Amino acid sequence: MKFLFICVSLVCASLPYSSRAKVLVPRNQDPTNPSAHIEAATKYEVRYPPNTVIKDWSLSAPNSYLGCGMKYQDGKLTVPTPGRYYIYAQLYFRNNGRVFIKVNDKIVTMLQPPVNDKNFHGTVYTGGVFNLNANDVITLTAHSYPEPYGPKIYMASKHSYFGAFLI
Repeated sequence: MKFLFICVSLVCASLPYSSRAKVLVPRNQDPTNPSAHIEAATKYEVRYPPNTVIKDWSLSAPNSYLGCGMKYQDGKLTVPTPGRYYIYAQLYFRNNGRVFIKVNDKIVTMLQPPVNDKNFHGTVYTGGVFNLNANDVITLTAHSYPEPYGPKIYMASKHSYFGAFLI
């Protein structure tokens, strides 16, 4: 399913201009619902050690945005209100590896390329609906299986991203 985004001019006037994130809302979605889409900072190929929160995300990437109270800092996306959220992620793997999507440090789902393909290069996508509370924190965390040194991920804005929105 493709999402068409429309731009909504919702910006907190109290924020300095440099810290204002773009606010884009999927068409037919209530623009007052919290939503976020965060693209990778351009780092290219990065190996993430096991149990490391992936922090190479950029709010200044072309399609990154935070909307209606969503907050992001140091690899942590925080939701402002309780409800059912669709959480999603796409990563471009450069080898075998596994990345967990966690809410409050508890695994809710994961991304993993085919285990039998040791030379895998390509994208893996996952998403799901989860009940979240206000101030719950979403992170992506590297894992050691099946690579003991952690996954290699191609971090560029069109290749790797994650986000969530209230449904």
